[in-house]
Amino acid sequence: MVLKIPERLTQFRLPIEKYYRDDETFKEIYDDYLTYFKALQFWTQSDSEHARDRRSEYEKLIRELEEELTDFLVIRHGVSQENRHSPQ
Repeated sequence: MVLKIPERLTQFRLPIEKYYRDDETFKEIYDDYLTYFKALQFWTQSDSEHARDRRSEYEKLIRELEEELTDFLVIRHGVSQENRHSPQ
């Protein structure tokens, strides 16, 4: 399986792959992130009268989960900001 990593998180590719495989908590958070990311893509392409509101909601959820994922990697597991491509 190839793990989808959105462009905004590609600098964390290797640590994401490692913790997705090895840490159930991280995997659950990342799965939620991917679900919201897919929903945002759907609402971005939608012509529905509710699309703008849904996009705004999913953008907020994605930002929150990106912060949580980054904190997990940087604070809890020592992935440095300078060396994001390699897990510590």
